[in-house]
Amino acid sequence: MFFSTSFTSKTMKNTFGIFMVLLTSCSAGLRAHAQEPNQLLDREFWKSQPSLQMVQDRIQSGDDPTALNQYDFDALSWALIEDAPVDILRHLLTLEGNDVNKLTHDARTYVFWAAYRDNLAFVQELHALGADLSIVDEHGYSLLNFAAVTGQTNKELYQYLIKHGADPSREFNHDGAHALLLVAPFLQDGDLVQFFEESGLSLSDKDKHGASGFHYACKGGNVEFLRGLVAEGTDGGSVDHVGRNGGHYAAMSTRRRTNGVEVFSLLREFGLRLDLADDEGVTPLMIYVQGKSEPDGLAFLAGHTENLNALDKSGYSAMHHALASGNPEDVQGLIDAGWKSNPAMFKPESLVRALASNYASKNHDAFMSKIQMLRAEGVNSNQLLEGGESWFHLGARTQSLELLRFAALQRLEINQVSEAGMTPLLEACLTATSLDVLNWLVSVGADVEQTTPFGETAHDLAMENEALVSMNLDFLKP
Repeated sequence: MFFSTSFTSKTMKNTFGIFMVLLTSCSAGLRAHAQEPNQLLDREFWKSQPSLQMVQDRIQSGDDPTALNQYDFDALSWALIEDAPVDILRHLLTLEGNDVNKLTHDARTYVFWAAYRDNLAFVQELHALGADLSIVDEHGYSLLNFAAVTGQTNKELYQYLIKHGADPSREFNHDGAHALLLVAPFLQDGDLVQFFEESGLSLSDKDKHGASGFHYACKGGNVEFLRGLVAEGTDGGSVDHVGRNGGHYAAMSTRRRTNGVEVFSLLREFGLRLDLADDEGVTPLMIYVQGKSEPDGLAFLAGHTENLNALDKSGYSAMHHALASGNPEDVQGLIDAGWKSNPAMFKPESLVRALASNYASKNHDAFMSKIQMLRAEGVNSNQLLEGGESWFHLGARTQSLELLRFAALQRLEINQVSEAGMTPLLEACLTATSLDVLNWLVSVGADVEQTTPFGETAHDLAMENEALVSMNLDFLKP
């Protein structure tokens, strides 16, 4: 007999209880360990310029040097992007799971990231180890064109790629742009222009949208380079196939640079209309206020825009775009330039809906700044959003307790039913990954008896949510 007769029922219960506590503690410890972030997938780790020993220590502690993160970057990708020393690059490449042609973010192999950093020496090493230089990424960029669009101006890099099979005259991205057009925003002189001209390319060539080298160069905002192009006979006032002039492209800027007043002033000197609406009704100012502006540039563009409340074909004005995609500084810049809400042109609630369209909890402070600016301009921020929703619905869907608390302070109806027949609590049950938001909603009066148009309760929806199914959901039962 396994248990003696003295092993009572009470003793068994106590032992079982201790076992369960230990099991729970052990499981919690395992979960905590499993949830420790892989430092090798953290870009900040690589920005700190770690040594080879530090990288090896992280691997020894359990960080996987071959794992891909949610965006398909791995350790070697980040190491290349952040210009890690070659001994680290070589070590990571020797590890099983880091094949020389391994696909990472956007279906790019390591040789793409080496080219991105103008690391010709490592491009050559990778090639010697069997790297395929003919791969095209999922955005349609060949290695040659990826080097160009990311601003590489090292002629030796292009010479190497061409020597080993790249053909500038036959390689185009999805927009029909070749390497010379793509690198045009980053050019300082005519040296690389002449180099690509020898391969049959020209800045007068156009992509599928009718944009020439001048339009692409406007993105970079190099005033002297643009002056030189016009002096050589380039038509600075040309418009592409969708009605955009140089002002639109200058407003787009590049990832590296935000254009300022200098380039817009030059384009006006060339005779360009800086408030020209393209075929979709979009003006340069509408593009510029989407998070890529400088104060002086915004003031200049706004000052040369006849109607700050002009609408594009989607019904958005520059302010709508700033609220949806811009920074608080973009909103304030338009207000400083004289913007006022004009109910004759659009309903004020459309401004609030634009603000709601791209809400993210990580940007809640920026959201609150924009809300306060709208209020100061007399716009009621408590109007219903798209589909008859309230801020409660949006906070529930995005799992933002901050937005939910904001909605509560506005004294909005916690059980507001949207046009889709959903209350905030029902919405939250669909997207929740924890019980925090659900508990909060119930605590402030959310009705657990409310059902969807299909008769589903909050408890029903939560039970169908894989992230919640193992949790105690009794508090949601009607």
